[in-house]
Amino acid sequence: MEDRFFDQCPIFAGVRPETRALIAQYAIPELVAANRIVVEQDAAWPYLGFLRSGCLFAVLTTSIGRDQLIFEVHPNETFGETPACDGGATAARYVAAGGDAEIFIVPRTAVNAAVARDATFARALASACARRMRSVTARLSAQISRPTISRLAAVIYPYASSSTGLAGVGGTLLHMNQTQLAIAAGTVKTVANRELAKLEAGGAIERRRGRIVKANRQRLSEFL
Repeated sequence: MEDRFFDQCPIFAGVRPETRALIAQYAIPELVAANRIVVEQDAAWPYLGFLRSGCLFAVLTTSIGRDQLIFEVHPNETFGETPACDGGATAARYVAAGGDAEIFIVPRTAVNAAVARDATFARALASACARRMRSVTARLSAQISRPTISRLAAVIYPYASSSTGLAGVGGTLLHMNQTQLAIAAGTVKTVANRELAKLEAGGAIERRRGRIVKANRQRLSEFL
C-alpha cells in the first residue's frame, strides 16, 4: 500500500524505482486526529513527512504569541523538507486541520541515502523547498497588502461550489472553526468574526453554529 501511495507523489516523478522503494521501506505510517499537532515549532524533527489524506496547517507562532498560517499541505505533498535537508529545527508546527490526517514520516537518514544515490530525487527535494519558500513569500505579501475581509474570502473561495448562489462547501472548510479561519487569514478570532459577519450580510457565505456551511463563489470573488 505504501508503494502505491508513493507512486502518486509528484516528488518521485522520474526518480529511480529503487529510490522510491527505499523511501517506502522506511516510511512510518501515522494517523493524526483532527486538530492534533504532528510536530511543534522549533523542534528537532529528523523526518521528511508525506501527507496521504486530510490537510495540514503549518502554523508559525510569533514572538508576541500570535499564530500565523504560513502554508497548507495537501494530499501527496511533502512537509518538513527544510529540516530534512539541513538538520535544523522546524520553522512551524504542523496541525491536522479540520479532520483526521494520514501521514508517513521517513527518517532523515533514509532521505539522505536516497539523495546521495539519486540526483533526480535530490533536485526534486530541493525544488520542493524552493516552492515552499515562494508560497510563504506570496502569503506574507498578501497578509501585508490585503484587507482582512479579502484574506478571509481568499481562504473560503477554493472550497466554494461553482453552482450559482449559495451552495454547500466541502473539504476542510466545513470543519474549520473561527479560530482556524482567523489563523488561515492571518488575523485574530474577534476580527475574523466581524469580517465573516460582513461576508454573510453580503450574501457570500452562510454559517451554522459558527462554521461556514454554504458559500457563493461569485459574491466571494467580489471581495478578493
